[in-house]
Amino acid sequence: MESRERETEQKDQKKKQNKLLYIILVLVLAAVLAAVFFVMGNKGDAGKEEKPKEPPAQVKEEKPEEKEPEEEKVDILAELGITVPEKELDWEALWEENEDIYGWIYIPGTPVDYPVLQHPTDNEYYLNHNLDGSAGFPGCIYSEMWNNRGFLDRNTILYGHNMDDETVFSSLLHYADEEYFNANRYIFIYTPGGVYVYDIFAAYEHSDEHLFYSYNYVSDAGYQEYLDMVFGTRDMGAHFREGVEVTIKNRILTLSTCITPKPDKRFLVQGVLVNDPDLYGGI
Repeated sequence: MESRERETEQKDQKKKQNKLLYIILVLVLAAVLAAVFFVMGNKGDAGKEEKPKEPPAQVKEEKPEEKEPEEEKVDILAELGITVPEKELDWEALWEENEDIYGWIYIPGTPVDYPVLQHPTDNEYYLNHNLDGSAGFPGCIYSEMWNNRGFLDRNTILYGHNMDDETVFSSLLHYADEEYFNANRYIFIYTPGGVYVYDIFAAYEHSDEHLFYSYNYVSDAGYQEYLDMVFGTRDMGAHFREGVEVTIKNRILTLSTCITPKPDKRFLVQGVLVNDPDLYGGI
C-alpha cells in the first residue's frame, strides 16, 4: 500500500516537473520570438529615410547648389535692324467674329493683311468659305490641321486663293519679279502671344503635290531632304535670297497659291523664322 502511494506521489511530482518545463520552454520561445521581431523591426526601419529636421531648402543653405547663369535673350530683330510694324488687333473682337482666327499675316508693301484661320475638323473649309461663314470666294487664308496653331512646326503652310482683284494671296505671284522679291522682304505673323518675323528666302513655282503628304518634316533626314529639294529648284523665275541660311534647326513659313494658267502648279513664297524662340530665347 505504501509503495503505491509513493508511486502515485512520484507520478504527480513528475507531472509538475513536466508542466514547469513546458512553461519554461514556452517562456523561452516567447523571448526568442520577441527578439526576432525586434531585430526584424529594426531592419525594416533601416530602409526608410528619416525626415529632415529642417526643410530641404534650409539644409541646402549651408552649401548652396551652383546654378548655371540663365542665357540672356538676344534681341535679334534689333541686331538685324528689323522694326515690327505696330498693328492694333482686338483678339476678343476677332474671336467673336470667328473663333477659328488664331493669327494675322501682314507683308508690308503688299496687299497681304489678313487674319489666319484653321477649321477644327475640315482642312478645306476655308478654301470655299469666307470669314463670316458664307460659302464661296474669296475664302480665307488658312492652315490645315497638320500644323499646330503655334507657328512652331518646322514648316507652317498657309493657303490662299489667287484672285483677279489682287486680294488674298494673288500678290504672291509678283515675287517672280526680282525687284519685287528684293523690295518686300519680311512677313509678320501677329498672334496673341507675340509676333513672328520671317525673312523671305525663296519664291518659285512648284508642283501641286501636297507638301505634308510628300515630305517628312519630323525627322532631321526628312526635313533636310525637303530643304535640299527647295534649294535645288532651278525654274525660271525662281528667286533665292543670298546670304540667308536655312538648316534643319530653322523653322520656315510657306505661303501657297494657285497659278491660274497652270492648274498643276503652285507658287510658293517661303520665309525663315528670324526670331525663333528656341534660338534666341523668346518672341
